Parts: sequence; structure tokens; C-alpha cells
Amino acid sequence: MEVPTIALGENQNFDVLNYEAIASNEFSIMYLQELPATVISDLEFYNPAYIGAFAEKKDENDYRGFVNNSNRVLVLVRQTFGETGAAATKFWVVAVRELQSNTAYTMHYPASFIHPIIADHIPVTYSLKNVDQIPDLTEREFAALVAVGKQKYGFYEYPAVSYKSTYSTLADDLKAMKSGFKELKAVLGGGKMSLPKGENLLFKREVIDNIRLAATKVSDKESVELKIYISQSSDSEYELLASKTYDGKTNPMFASALVYDNDVKVSGAYGWTVLKPNDKDASSSIVIMGIDENGEPNFWEINSGKNGLNSFTPTFSYTGKEGIYVVSLNRDKIFKPFYQHHLLKPDGTAETLFPTTEEEVGSEKSEYLKTEQKAAAPSTGYQPTSTTGVTKVDVPVGIFERNNHRYLFETSKSTTTVGDMKNTQFTDLTVVHIDENNKIVEHYDITENKSSDMPYPMFLGDYSDKAYFLVNYPNMFKLVISDAKVETETVENDTYKLINQANGEYITFNQYGVMYITKSVIGNKTTLEFFPQN
Repeated sequence: MEVPTIALGENQNFDVLNYEAIASNEFSIMYLQELPATVISDLEFYNPAYIGAFAEKKDENDYRGFVNNSNRVLVLVRQTFGETGAAATKFWVVAVRELQSNTAYTMHYPASFIHPIIADHIPVTYSLKNVDQIPDLTEREFAALVAVGKQKYGFYEYPAVSYKSTYSTLADDLKAMKSGFKELKAVLGGGKMSLPKGENLLFKREVIDNIRLAATKVSDKESVELKIYISQSSDSEYELLASKTYDGKTNPMFASALVYDNDVKVSGAYGWTVLKPNDKDASSSIVIMGIDENGEPNFWEINSGKNGLNSFTPTFSYTGKEGIYVVSLNRDKIFKPFYQHHLLKPDGTAETLFPTTEEEVGSEKSEYLKTEQKAAAPSTGYQPTSTTGVTKVDVPVGIFERNNHRYLFETSKSTTTVGDMKNTQFTDLTVVHIDENNKIVEHYDITENKSSDMPYPMFLGDYSDKAYFLVNYPNMFKLVISDAKVETETVENDTYKLINQANGEYITFNQYGVMYITKSVIGNKTTLEFFPQN
């Protein structure tokens, strides 16, 4: 809905302090305006030609003892309105200077200044130093005003703010990603040892802080023994979890990946290589070794064709009721890679979920979604010649389940090293859609720009047959998901931008729902979007 114009008159500058839903069909916006004005007591003096109060006056042209911060006031204007757009306005005048409780103060504008709603010579009873004395503020408004006092003016101590946002931020969610495997450290009890001589280290992968999954191999002419270890921060201490011997030889190339749960917390890890059997007519296999969410080790095999050419490049691995699910790309067809979906079961068996027939190979729908991002400027001028490397990895950012369909959100993280400096950017967002039969039916790519922050879909609500997310990439847009299709809707572009509140947030969440506001870059047209809590 379009927000009613605030009653501050034309050519008045103001900032949005806070906005929130105060009922399922009623909304509030608190605006903040700083005005030039003298706040003065009966015992002080002011000169209309100079804004500010003075403690002493020697004669008509001599003012002494300037009172700090007496030359400005803050005006808080709260606008409340419902779905019909009819608005009610309330305002408070707040002095930036300290006020004594037993003294009367008034506000005086410069001679040439006229405000449309705040009259000259109005009494002033509230001070920014004592924001807890300002009546009728909501918890969010109080917290926002405290933040402004601390961040912008920075010279007052304020009472503790009781309000706490219930909406998890991206930072909160990313911190939680390392909280899995709480019991894994218990494995490292007794039996510690150094890695035996004669074993070739295949990989080490940190699972949680200071705990790594490691694998080795011991080869002879006819067979190879693969071993799974857990190691602590010291690379000299290992705990053997499991081993298995295979007839044949393993490919010297080896890689590893992490497994995540529905909260994108680490819940497992594994590595893989290609095993070529001694029988030249037998099919090769991809051998996967790793640990599940309980720290239990296992080995799995996936058929890799007679020549071992069926590739296995995991992009997203996650745990489910039946085991570890792995979404991967098969890149054998260089110009037309296709998605795969496998299930690694707790009993050591592996099942190919997609594709299961030749007709399904490459049958997933692929679509590029546009979000009206501003195109990145072309690179010009001097280019450094000391670049030592560019690494690009797939990073999971979320799993969403709806009507037995799963939607995997992932991004690509690129790190460029130039001398001793590293530059990290996230270059796309991908949505992989898996149906109720574990078939990958669609994947959607959004690659219009680069962002220094990880693109992250923030859930807004689920209504009728669609679920809505807000994505920070770098212009905000809505990701709209249904069983039939994934779509995007523009929120920010060159014409409209989201309004940040005093706390830096551009979205509010409470018991009534989720709310954000956009404003036209030119003019004062303001639009509110509200997603009620189901």
C-alpha cells in the first residue's frame, strides 16, 4: 500500500527512526527531524541572530557562557494509519541539551524559520539525555531513539533497552553454522596416535573448530585400503574411525565436502575418489568415505561407468530422514552438464535418485532469473599483475521445505588473491528445486552482479500457493516460490530504495508479521509491504 504523506509540510528533511505493525491491520512510522532552534530557560539568554542559549549577558551585544547543544532540537513525529490510508499524527519535541527538572524551558526558532506544525515559543520538557521520560514510546521506538543518541551524539549514558528483535539476522544464522557435531569431540578420548608411516594422506577437512576429518590410503599391487580418521588441532594426533579394503586402484585425485542440516549447520563430512577395479571389463566406481550427523563413519560406492568418466562434483550435501543427500553436477558432457541427486544410506548403500533413466538426464529445467540489478561497471585502468590465484567454491545458504518439495539455496564465493591481500565476492545465487519424488526438476540462476555480502533469502511469509523471501543481492528483490515455479519480483532499483531504520535494519518482524518500506529516489512517494503472521 502507498503510505500517506507525512504532515511535515513541503521541503522538510526528516529520517525514518522506526516502523512497525501495531496490529494486523494498523501500522506506525516514527520520523525524526533535527531543527535549528534555541532551547532556553527563564534564567538564560539568547540572541535572535545567533542560535543557542547563553548563561550570562554583560550587555545587549555580549553573550557569555554558551550552553552546549542548546542550538537544536529533535522532533519525533509518529504517523499511524490503517489499510484505508487514513493517518493520525502525534509529535514530541526533544531537546538535545540537558534539562533541569525544576526549570521551565521554551524553544525559539531563528527569525527567518517557520515550521509547518511545531510552533515557535513552544514549551520543551523532554531531553535526549532522559529518553526514558518520553511517554508513549513503543519498545522499538525507545530502542531506536537510544541508538540515535549513542551513535550520532555520543555523549550520554542511557538506561538499558529491554527490546530485543525476534528476527534472526544473517550474522546470527551464519554464526550458528558451526554449532553441529556436539558429540564429535567425545570420539577423541583414548587411542590417540600419530598417522602411521606408509599411509598416504588423501585429504583433511575441518568439520568444526579444531576437529578435522582425514583420510589415508595404503596401496599394494592388487588392492587399496582406505582409512577414515578424526584429528584434533594438532596434526600429529589421529583417531582411527574405520577402514575398508577394495580390489583395484584409486585415482590420485581426491576431494572433500561438508554436509549440512536444515538449519545450515554442519552435520557431516566426506571425501571421494574414483576406484578402478582390477577387472578391466568391470565398471569403475566413485568411493565416498565420511561421517554422518552422529559422527558415525561409513563408505559408499556409486557406479562411475566402465571408464570411470561419470563425474561427481557435489554442490550441496544435506541430511534427511534416510541419510545424506548429495546434489552434484556431472560434467562429462562439457557443454551440457547435468544435475544428479544421490542418497547415502546409513547401511553403507547408495541410491541414485536422479537421473534414473536416460530420459531424465539433463531434463531439469534451467532458467536465468532477472532482478533488475544495476550492472557492474566494466573494469578499466591499471590492472595488477601480481594476482596469485582465484578460488571459487559453492556455499550453501539455506534449505526451504514446502509441500514435500525442497528448495536449496546456494551461492558461489570467489576469492582473489593479489599479493598479501584477499578480495572476497559472492557472484550468484542458485535455487535448486527438488520435488516430492526426489527429482531435481528445476534450477534457477541469478548472476547479474557481485556482492561483498553473502546473498541470503530472508523468509517473509507463505500465503495461498506461494512463499516469499527477501534477498540482499545487492539491490533487494523478492524470491517467490511455488510448487510450479520460482520467480523474482523487484523491490529495489534505480527508482525505489528500501528505507533503513535508525538501527540499520530495513525490515521489522513482530507478532503481527513482517514489514518493510520503500521510498522513491526522487520525490516522497513511500510504499509499505506487509506480510501478516499466519
